[in-house]
Amino acid sequence: MTVVGLATNGADALVLVGELQPDLLVIENGGDDPAWLVEARRRAPGLKAVMLSSVDDPAHIHATFEASRWAQLHGLATGPDTAAAMA
Repeated sequence: MTVVGLATNGADALVLVGELQPDLLVIENGGDDPAWLVEARRRAPGLKAVMLSSVDDPAHIHATFEASRWAQLHGLATGPDTAAAMA
């Protein structure tokens, strides 16, 4: 595995995703609006994501899963990697 970019917020990550087209996005979800994940999937179809979180706010965690579910329902995320988002 090769690290190809580093960002400190969702907006910067979107720029890098668009430019670098990575296969995998590792995210530390520290409180950014999770809606940017949907846009990341638009910019890099087939992008896989792993999210780590220091946020224990149930509402924020729920919103993150809802963003993943939205991507699944609109054809931006497919396959078994998104099964957990659908649960």
